Amino acid sequence: MLQLTGIKLFWYYLNSIRITFLCVLFQVCLLITSNAQIPDFSHWTKEGQYDQLKIYTKDSTGSLKKFGAEFIVNSDVKAVLSLLRNVNNYNEWIEGIHECRLVERMSDLSYSYHFFINKKILFGLYTIKKDGFVNSVVTTRSNIMMIASNIDRSAPIESEYDRIDHYQVKWYVIPITKNRVKIMYEGVVDVQINFAYSLIKPTIIDNLKGSFSNMEAILKNSQKLSVNSH
Repeated sequence: MLQLTGIKLFWYYLNSIRITFLCVLFQVCLLITSNAQIPDFSHWTKEGQYDQLKIYTKDSTGSLKKFGAEFIVNSDVKAVLSLLRNVNNYNEWIEGIHECRLVERMSDLSYSYHFFINKKILFGLYTIKKDGFVNSVVTTRSNIMMIASNIDRSAPIESEYDRIDHYQVKWYVIPITKNRVKIMYEGVVDVQINFAYSLIKPTIIDNLKGSFSNMEAILKNSQKLSVNSH
């Protein structure tokens, strides 16, 4: 009887160690996942800083090129997320987008849209006419909100535009204080012709600068309206 009791106690002891180990492992995994969610721009090339805005690029093989940006804006999380999810107004602040239409809103956390690019580059010598169907999903982990958007290759083709085969964008919204938010951007651009990258890279950087400048102006105006209404 004593031997059985001793075996049971030893078994309970092993189980308690196992449960403790699993709990610790789970917490470590959560920490690693949370940290991995935010891009680490320290390993990217800093292309420039324009006031609060920092723009980065990352070397990659083939025609897919990575661009990143981060800046801090005086706004609240609700206003930032509202701006990012209002796809019908993308052409008002995202440089390069000629038109954007909401296709379907499955929920506040899941929606799809169709955007069109009609832009002259290289001093007006070349016109980019492209479009893309995009699926977006909003996720929240800890105090970080992320909007991930990917191209939908199964969508019907528009005859006037060249369909974008690869499109991947992530927005990170990180509250600092109640009315101060850090916004991070990570995008992948398919330049298709690798040697042309050096020619269109300045245009992409200018588009990022313009887009973030427009975003900041809209959020500042939204903040003023909110203050005045109170």
